[in-house]
Amino acid sequence: RNWMVSLGELCRNATFTLAVLACQQCYPQVPSREPSSVMNDAIAAAIQRSGRTLEIGGPTSWLQLYHLTENPVDNVIQDVSDGYERRGAACVDDACREDASATQGRSFPFKVGGKTLGTTFVRDGVALDSVDDQAYDLVVASHVLEHFPNALAAMREWDRVLRDEGRLLLVLPWPKASFDRHRVPTTTQHILEDWADPRRERLLDRHLEEMLRATSYSDMDPEDPRKAETAYRAEQERPFWENRYHWHVFDFPVLEELMYCLGYAVEAMDLVHPYHMMVVGRKLPL
Repeated sequence: RNWMVSLGELCRNATFTLAVLACQQCYPQVPSREPSSVMNDAIAAAIQRSGRTLEIGGPTSWLQLYHLTENPVDNVIQDVSDGYERRGAACVDDACREDASATQGRSFPFKVGGKTLGTTFVRDGVALDSVDDQAYDLVVASHVLEHFPNALAAMREWDRVLRDEGRLLLVLPWPKASFDRHRVPTTTQHILEDWADPRRERLLDRHLEEMLRATSYSDMDPEDPRKAETAYRAEQERPFWENRYHWHVFDFPVLEELMYCLGYAVEAMDLVHPYHMMVVGRKLPL
């Protein structure tokens, strides 16, 4: 497929066209200590109006989402061994402690802070098997989109399970304050091309060595960058290694274009210390 003649297929918004959003000064430039009142209001309103929430890769305790709602909150993770309890979730089922590959397709209670919020589904975040279309009013993905080689495929799947007028909250690393500081932000065209030709070997061949070479290992370990590089490259030996890397580097113009591509109205954008780029979008009925 040729992405240049199939934007209508790639994007839910049939009127979307690629544009150069060059007004960098129009976007947040300096991280604030706390989310702005606009962002806080947008998040609070999204949660409070939400009947059901789905988090991808949660829990994300610093967002303080869970105390704002009594409605169900479900969670999706692919690897239960990769910090699930460290992020604040409680294992209340043996499936939560089993080998990562053995738990695929399983589910167990999503419990945070002594409270059972909903269900944790062990799935790939780009293939939410058994989750119905338009099942949720809010989808939250904090520091996960950059881990998908095919970023648009992930966003389209989250869009599939989100109801019209629902909200999508994305949080991504700000490259200038992370080990991605030397990498060039991915373009919207690049992300669309990845979706149009999603062959796994093509995606990995296209991105892997480029990403590994451009990563700032001195940000990972200032005292021994070479050791950090060795450890980072060794991630390829672990289960689900593809989701342990930052395949793409995002900036606010690209995030806004992707939101428009999928038919969302951007309600708030914010840059929060130390490196959180935050975007809230409302899914428009199309």
